[in-house]
Amino acid sequence: MLTNPAMLERSTLPMHLYAFLLIALLTSCGQTAPTPTPERRTLQAVGGQPLPATVIDKIYEDPGVPPYRFKVIVLEGWFKLEGNQYQQEVVFRDIAEGYPTRRWIWSEFGTCTPSGDKLYCESGFIQNYRFEITPQDNTLNVQQDFTDPALQATYTFRR
Repeated sequence: MLTNPAMLERSTLPMHLYAFLLIALLTSCGQTAPTPTPERRTLQAVGGQPLPATVIDKIYEDPGVPPYRFKVIVLEGWFKLEGNQYQQEVVFRDIAEGYPTRRWIWSEFGTCTPSGDKLYCESGFIQNYRFEITPQDNTLNVQQDFTDPALQATYTFRR
């Protein structure tokens, strides 16, 4: 029989701790992931190719250097259009001779102006960078080159 109050408190403390942990576990199980905002669309395809999509695949032959194969692959991205403001981010991977060499992110923002059935957009971050968007239902077809003509393609974003 336990008659010492200090022993009684020590013996019930773990039980309270277990009850608290059980309640915390049960309430956290009902949590769901945040849903994307309706304005944000994810990149689905580049030039009609599903992701990951190759946008450059070229063999370079520079003087004094053995020929080598260089690729740029688009891995993922998103585009958010809210009113006349946009934000975007596209992730690329460079591969030289089959070895990943660099992962880089194009991230910027700006404004779009409607004209007919298109939107003409201008970066507020990169000077003189412009592109056009053709919206279709939940899809944005964005014709852009990320300041490099070799990356020019239609980047398709969907909700």
